[in-house]
Amino acid sequence: MKLLAAKQVTLGFIGLGNMGSRIAQRLLDRGYALTVYDQDDTKAEALALNGAAPANDIAELAQNVDVILSCLTNDDAVQNVYAGPEGALAVARPGTVVLEMSTISPASSRQLHNQAAKLGIEVMDVAISGSTPAAGQGTLTLLAGGNAPLRLMNKDFQLILNTAAEENVPMPVTETAFRVNADELALGEEQDFSAVMRRMEELAGVGVTHSTP
Repeated sequence: MKLLAAKQVTLGFIGLGNMGSRIAQRLLDRGYALTVYDQDDTKAEALALNGAAPANDIAELAQNVDVILSCLTNDDAVQNVYAGPEGALAVARPGTVVLEMSTISPASSRQLHNQAAKLGIEVMDVAISGSTPAAGQGTLTLLAGGNAPLRLMNKDFQLILNTAAEENVPMPVTETAFRVNADELALGEEQDFSAVMRRMEELAGVGVTHSTP
């Protein structure tokens, strides 16, 4: 995967709701060339005032960018955007990277990943941890996973989801991550989501030896 620096890639953002619009604005603030699309044209037009390029449809966006980001409402919305002859996967170039940030089921995430892989497109499943004010401030925590070595969402994070379901922890996955992190921080001194990773290793029964600096 190429470096995702502002001068090296073009980005496309699909889904400009409360969270998506704020993330898109932060990307614009950092100098990224950004094409945007939303079913509500007024949301794309609002970002156009700040330098974004509105796309007429999903296909126009997908075929002209290096990286597609999406922040959608549910599984059906994600399938509607990516699948089918007019979906993003049908027209995106091989080598395109997808950063999928919607709240969807692990099964939908794996399905999207498998569909994209057949076309030479890499999907990174990204869980957003934080609120809309945090998005506006650029302080969100993003938990991302895809192919090795980053396998968090498609592999290890499934363990957190299963455990959360058994213990009736509310969804979405970001709430799960927050709760796990809070519980682990109470027992240690980690200041980031390494606590979540350690807990997932324990659930998986995986012993990881960390080198001493």
